[in-house]
Amino acid sequence: MKTKRRTVVTLDQLNRANQSVMRELMALGFWTHRLHHIQVWLVPRGNAHGWQWYEGDRSICIASFSKARLKEALARKKRTTLRDVLRHEWAHAIASVHRAAFRSQRFKQAFGGPHGWDFSWIYDPDHHVSTYASTATSEDFAETFMFYLKHRGRLPTRFNTPVIRRKWRFIAALSRRLRLYRQTYPFSLSLA
Repeated sequence: MKTKRRTVVTLDQLNRANQSVMRELMALGFWTHRLHHIQVWLVPRGNAHGWQWYEGDRSICIASFSKARLKEALARKKRTTLRDVLRHEWAHAIASVHRAAFRSQRFKQAFGGPHGWDFSWIYDPDHHVSTYASTATSEDFAETFMFYLKHRGRLPTRFNTPVIRRKWRFIAALSRRLRLYRQTYPFSLSLA
C-alpha cells in the first residue's frame, strides 16, 4: 500500500511533533529553563522546512508549505520528518541559549572550527552524518544532534567513525553539562 506524501504541515501535526521532541530533550538532559521561553511557530510558507532566529525572541519557525518539502515530494526522495526538522531546530536553539559551550575549544576540536563558521567541506560520510552537515559547523552540530536525539544517544553503526564519534562525545558531554546546569538552576515543567 502506498502512503500519501504530505507537503503541508498542520498546526496539530506541529504541536504533536514538538511535544514529542520536547520530551526527548527532557529525557536526554538537554532541556533547561532557558529553552522554556522559545516559541515554535507555524508560518505559511518558506524555502526551508524550518529555521531558528538567533536574535530577538529566538523563535523556531516551521513552514506549513515549504519549497524543500515540495522538492522532496516531486523527486520522490525520502521525506524529512517533522520531528527531525524540530530536533535540528532545537539544536540551534540550544546553541543560541548556551553559547559558552559552543565557544569552547572542545566544540572547535569536535566540529573542526568555531560554531557559526560558514566554511563548508566536501561531504564525506566518515566525517558528516548528512550532506547538509558539511555546509557549516553550526549545521554539522544541528544535524549530528538531530541523530543523537533520534537514536536516544546510541551511535548508529553507519556513523561509527572516529570523527563522528568525537562529535557524538561532545553532545554527550553537553548533556551532562546541562544536567548539572539544571541542578544549579532548578525549574519544573510538565507536558500534557
